[in-house]
Amino acid sequence: YLECVMAKLVYGVGVTDININSDYLKHWYAIWRAMICRSVCEKFKNKYKNYQNVSVCDDWIYFSKFIMDVSSIKNSNMSIECGWHMDKDILIRNNKTYSKETVCFVPKDINNLFIKRGKLRGDFPIGVGYHKPLDKFRAQINKDKKKIHLGLFDSVDDAFLAYKVAKESHVKFVANRWKSEIAYDVYNAMIDYKVEIND
Repeated sequence: YLECVMAKLVYGVGVTDININSDYLKHWYAIWRAMICRSVCEKFKNKYKNYQNVSVCDDWIYFSKFIMDVSSIKNSNMSIECGWHMDKDILIRNNKTYSKETVCFVPKDINNLFIKRGKLRGDFPIGVGYHKPLDKFRAQINKDKKKIHLGLFDSVDDAFLAYKVAKESHVKFVANRWKSEIAYDVYNAMIDYKVEIND
């Protein structure tokens, strides 16, 4: 499916306007196609509610323009060389639009820091759960694919505060671990990152 038909439409919107005739172009075509899907495919949006209001800028409807722009974004080469991810909401919190100004490239462990699984946590704030046997509220955080128990608390607010402090500290730790490799604006966004109770 990676061979181009001139001006072929992807999901009825994306314009495949150059030939996909190299491994380099095939790599970016797969990423562009997935981005178009997240931006316009109703079936995808209905399945993954956090993409409900996601869109793509007008320029990036065209694969040729996407390719031109993406090559100028710092660390885009790491997508090919090391499997880094293209992210749209690290630089601008809660951003919903894919564009040259809003996306960045980060390693998987940075991208995973900002994944929010609202469906899994139920009615409580991020990082908080209910511990029924003791009638307490549990705070926990994921660090390097491991769940870290932060304690049991009498109130939701206290449990959330424990999570907030631990999460912000961990994001800073990871930022510093990758400081020499990630883009300067990505590093700054991570250092300034604040957890909100409605995340």
